[in-house]
This record gives sequence, C-alpha cells and structure tokens, in this order.
Amino acid sequence: MRAWVKSNLAPAPPSLGFRIVADAGRPRLEWTGPLDVTADELHGVPRARRAEALDRAMEFLKETLRLGPLPHNEISKRARDAGISERTLARAKSECHMLSQLIRRGGKQRWLWYLKEHADLCNETPEARSLREAEEERDRFLAALHGKKSGQWCEMSRIWRRKLVE
Repeated sequence: MRAWVKSNLAPAPPSLGFRIVADAGRPRLEWTGPLDVTADELHGVPRARRAEALDRAMEFLKETLRLGPLPHNEISKRARDAGISERTLARAKSECHMLSQLIRRGGKQRWLWYLKEHADLCNETPEARSLREAEEERDRFLAALHGKKSGQWCEMSRIWRRKLVE
C-alpha cells in the first residue's frame, strides 16, 4: 500500500493498494486501486483515537486557563504531566481559538496563553494574579457555604482552615 503522509498545499490523495506478482520469473507491482485507509491508520493510530486526544487536550486547555492567562512553559509542563503531546496541545489551542501574547517584564519575556474573555488580564503582575485567584477561591467557598445546611458549615470551615495552613 502507498499512503500519502503530508500535504501542505492540497488535500491528501487517496491511498493506493498494490500486490507483488510474478512476471516472467521476476517480481512486479500490480496496482489494485484506491483504498480508504490513511497513513496514520497504517501505523496504528486510528482516526477516533486521534480525535479523542484532541478533545482531551481542548478540555485540558479550557480547564487550565479557566482562571486566567498562564505562561506557555507552565501549560506545556502540565500538559506533559497529563500525557498530552506538544503538537496536540498546539492543535487544541488553534481549535479552541485560544490567544497568546508575548509579555516583556523585568528584562524577561514569556508567552502567555489565554481565553478571549481574559484578554484584559494579560498585563497583570504575578502578585495581582495570585490575589485575584485567592479572591475567586474565597468567593467559590463562600458560595458553597451559603448553599449548605448549618450542620455542614463546620466541616466546610475545617476544610477552609486546612487550605489556609497549606
């Protein structure tokens, strides 16, 4: 079988099948026509598995950037730890229409990735980010407390105190 691996300018043509036949005592290729199999499938990467990896990476990015922008190197490390390849992460960023911006601060530069709704947060300092995240965590905790019955308040405050100590 002959399968197309990469095409930057046009859609990939169909894979072609062949078989080896004897012709006057010598081997010869006999083409059998187009096949509905991709190069990835030939190497054991089914289409569904590739789509699952992309879906997983997209969900990972949305969850990771839920609270605001993060440096690309931190996102990459978390993705590697979650078993997501750099290439799949880049495809997910494109599919989710994530944005990135080069930030220069204190003689250093870094790329920040973020969701469209967090564009205004790209220029915040690390201290401001930590404060904002702590306030959001506090608000989520208080909202959870507000919805609990009085018997559960004690347990929730114990958890909160433990988080403060950590």
